[in-house]
Amino acid sequence: MLESEHTNHTAFPDGNYFFVTSKFGESFGGLTSSMFQRGRLFGQYANVHSTVVTFNYNPNYGSVIDNLRDRKIMSNSIHFINLYDYFRRESVQYEKKENKVEEEGLVYHQQGTNIYRFFYNGLYKKYKRFDQEGNLKVVHHFNENRYRYKTDEYDNMGYIHRTHYYDLFSPDIVRQTIFYRKNGSAYMTKWFKLVDNENQVERIQIYDQSGEIITVLDSDLQMQHYFLDILTNNEEKNFIISEARAADPIIMSYKNKHAFKIFMTHDVHLEKPRNFDSPLLKENKEVFENIDKPDAIVILTNKQKSDIVSRYGEKSNFFLIPHAYKDAPQLNDETIPKDMKKAVLIGRLAPQKQIDHAILAFSKVLETLPDVKLEIYGTGKDEEKLTKLIKKKKVQKNVRLMGFTNNPSNVYKSAAFSVLSSDHEGFGLVILESLSVGCPVISYDLKYGPSDMIIDGTNGFLVKDKDIDALAEKIIYAFDNPVLIEEMSKHASEVTSKFSEEHFIENWGKLFRQVSAKENLEK
Repeated sequence: MLESEHTNHTAFPDGNYFFVTSKFGESFGGLTSSMFQRGRLFGQYANVHSTVVTFNYNPNYGSVIDNLRDRKIMSNSIHFINLYDYFRRESVQYEKKENKVEEEGLVYHQQGTNIYRFFYNGLYKKYKRFDQEGNLKVVHHFNENRYRYKTDEYDNMGYIHRTHYYDLFSPDIVRQTIFYRKNGSAYMTKWFKLVDNENQVERIQIYDQSGEIITVLDSDLQMQHYFLDILTNNEEKNFIISEARAADPIIMSYKNKHAFKIFMTHDVHLEKPRNFDSPLLKENKEVFENIDKPDAIVILTNKQKSDIVSRYGEKSNFFLIPHAYKDAPQLNDETIPKDMKKAVLIGRLAPQKQIDHAILAFSKVLETLPDVKLEIYGTGKDEEKLTKLIKKKKVQKNVRLMGFTNNPSNVYKSAAFSVLSSDHEGFGLVILESLSVGCPVISYDLKYGPSDMIIDGTNGFLVKDKDIDALAEKIIYAFDNPVLIEEMSKHASEVTSKFSEEHFIENWGKLFRQVSAKENLEK
């Protein structure tokens, strides 16, 4: 049914909005960035407060959230709740506790900078590890047979937060874990059993502040569903958006007639060669093998939707909603000169980004155009590998690793064009960042993203995927045709209007209203 022409496209249904993810920290990738952006836009345009939900154990989430809010990454319209923090229910603010190295009655030997071993009359009793700031992190306890029987873990405030007790005969197998509040009282215990050489939860007990047992559960999944039952309100609509593949099994198996289940496709869903009928990636099977069960599946790009439709047919629960992009204002960026002999690439120095392809392509470019250069911005585990490749190809004067940049707009404005040579992307937000400031993009026609933003020959070039020679040829062509590049620069930012924040909110509002209407009709 078509929406009324009088529909307020920024109006969301009344209810609770949850973004469920597996985990995150102070440093994170594109998935978490897009989640925080969506929460900010929901609050800004639709006056909706969303709640980020995590199930993983992290005793220091409080300081993580404070850091993200201080950096303006997590807006005030986004609430946060973690399963363990909820059941911990700390009601008192505690001062940081100092944990000294020395212990009465024990002598110790320092091993390395932050590790200490403790003895009583020659008998090995304890092992302590401190972090670089001198905060106690772990204490291992040993019996007279030098078997570890217990491990205490400490949070960044200096308080014990968890204790593991080990099997008497297999000291690497945890048999019981106790979780503590800062006042020392237990709020949860987990018992474990060995099944097919894997340690599995067999019992979970949750305690209130007085030590009374609130509930007894049989598995982590049962506890996660119990937690979701607490969060959701049976008198309201509850929109649960699964952000991470690790969260999909939890949400797919959750049964609550007042909850609408929505799944994000943040990345590719297919194994190589990534034809529409290629095997599904293991982490995507939960959703795609039950394609009709979700209330909505959000797809970021036309090409990925085409692959999904080719395999499963068009479904009413498919929604194409690309990322929103709004260029952040930069200081003094209007004075940046454009170097028509320079290309740039911004991305993590990681295998997925295939930056070695860009370097190899550029080594071929330099055989024809020895005075052009490529600047690569980013950090990551492949830095040493890429440095060696640059030296091996003897292109150090022309290809440089520039490190991290906190001002990508100015980097793009300084170049004739940018390059993307990734193995795969979920969307490829760097393309929009480049185009929005008038910097054309030469990219592999990879899955997924580039073909949604790059109009070949108008604001950039699409090159056959994984073809290093073709990438080199197109880079040479671009450098040899500066007038064409200047013309492309004029058209580059035009495409970004399709990815406006207003369109983004309209699309999400339509999804929520359609899902809600479906529920009303079914009732």
